[in-house]
Amino acid sequence: MEDARQMYPRVAEVPFDSDYKFMATFHNMKNEQGKSVVRCFVKGAPDVPIARAG
Repeated sequence: MEDARQMYPRVAEVPFDSDYKFMATFHNMKNEQGKSVVRCFVKGAPDVPIARAG
């Protein structure tokens, strides 16, 4: 796991909140072309992120 933390450093975080029912982390990564990007990973109750995506 430490290798992943070094390869994809966390640059921001939305901590879990029982009202929102999700948390998110943002990581510096490279896209398929090698360009630097920030990607967001969300976890929580599936209905919450799905409802926010629309």
